[in-house]
Amino acid sequence: MLRSVKMECGLMLDNVEVYEDLRNLGCCQRCCLRYLGERNPQSYNCVKETLVKTGLQNDNDFDNGPDRKFFKCNPCIVCLGLMQDEFSADDTVQKIVAGVEKASYDCDIFTCALSLPITFQLRAHSLWLHLADKFPVPFALRELHQEKHVISVKEAWKWTFAPLIAKSINKELDSGVKSNFFVGVNMVYSGDEDECSCLLEMHADVFKIRRAQKRKYHGNLYTRKAVELALQTTEAAHFKQFFPSPPPVPTAPVTFDSITCTHNSLFIAGRYNKFSRTLSQTPWVIDGERRIKSSVQEIISENLQAASKAEEQVHSLECDINKSSKEVAVRDLQIVQRDELVNLKAGEEKKTKRYMALCICSDPIESRSLAELSNIKDLTLSQKTPIRVLHRRPLATRSRIVHSMKAWLLENQTKLCKKENVTLFKLDIKAQAGTYIKEFVHGDFGRTQPSLGQLLGGVYVDILALDVQDIELDWPPAIDYAQG
Repeated sequence: MLRSVKMECGLMLDNVEVYEDLRNLGCCQRCCLRYLGERNPQSYNCVKETLVKTGLQNDNDFDNGPDRKFFKCNPCIVCLGLMQDEFSADDTVQKIVAGVEKASYDCDIFTCALSLPITFQLRAHSLWLHLADKFPVPFALRELHQEKHVISVKEAWKWTFAPLIAKSINKELDSGVKSNFFVGVNMVYSGDEDECSCLLEMHADVFKIRRAQKRKYHGNLYTRKAVELALQTTEAAHFKQFFPSPPPVPTAPVTFDSITCTHNSLFIAGRYNKFSRTLSQTPWVIDGERRIKSSVQEIISENLQAASKAEEQVHSLECDINKSSKEVAVRDLQIVQRDELVNLKAGEEKKTKRYMALCICSDPIESRSLAELSNIKDLTLSQKTPIRVLHRRPLATRSRIVHSMKAWLLENQTKLCKKENVTLFKLDIKAQAGTYIKEFVHGDFGRTQPSLGQLLGGVYVDILALDVQDIELDWPPAIDYAQG
């Protein structure tokens, strides 16, 4: 005879018969609370007091019941021991704490995420079907859905054990709204593959196809989303043909596998100067062989990566970078928010760059011809991807704009170049960001149209040196450390 069921928002709070049935099946006490709809996080930390207070157990039942030895020796049929103190829950917490401390991220708030074996979904579904059969009121009621009314094992685990982790690592636990530091915990179960194999027959139309098309599904036969969708369309009778309901008592518990600590991207903006023409912007590696010893990216990022796990003062970081190399210097380093990156993205299209190029021509060029270049404004170039970068960039034709330029002959050319009948001149050019200036000068075998040589009457011009003089982008804002 069912005892009166107290309902709150469709949830049972004190049904002794349901509780005893769950216990006799092999459910741990915390999972019993989950299926009875207990939503108070504190109840999962004070299980004994909660069970006594709600009348589900007497105080003297905990140690003297006839079947308590059974429960202490077997993992729970739905959480596989995850929520049971007797199955090394404390040991799992200590391993997580050790992993977080080893990662050594300097932050005050963290979020914890739990990854569980797929069989957790099968076992939870199996138990729900059993309860709906044996206790149609209220488990079979349309308004009572497992996903909505049963506290998930992940949520209950976080309520129970995440505060212990937070206390041990001296960090505040957050739901993920404020935290940039994430701790991912992966648990494994030795029987997971065997138990999930029933899905190949239960839903052959889905999982046999996924097994055959490994490349399409990246080798993931069973995913949480795929199993969830399959179970939503599975009739109870069909499910029970392939998986027992209620679920069987497992012979081994779920165990800790690994921990992954990650931090949201930290955005640091600034400006830099490069003082070497031989230093590349990024690592220059062709066919596995490094062509240049270092790069701007490596010089700057080496110091940034070393400090990225700590909230180090950015000015100190700026000084460290500038001391580490004579070829690169940075300024105005500052931490920025993600939404401020639109300024950088917009700059890619709108910013202009000013260059100074030292050019050489094997033909004589008059000063008047060079002076006429200053009359050319907003010249549109058609540039195919340069030969020199085809190994790392796709072949494409891009339109770029040369906004203005001026050129002049160098004085005392014979002192600068021993070759006779050559012309040396400087070119001051302002162009759209992304313009290949070297290719504009020498034409790149006709891949840039028009080229500087064509503008000068069809002569061949080459480039000896190229320096960036200025980047017209007013971001990030300048920082005056002298004013604090």
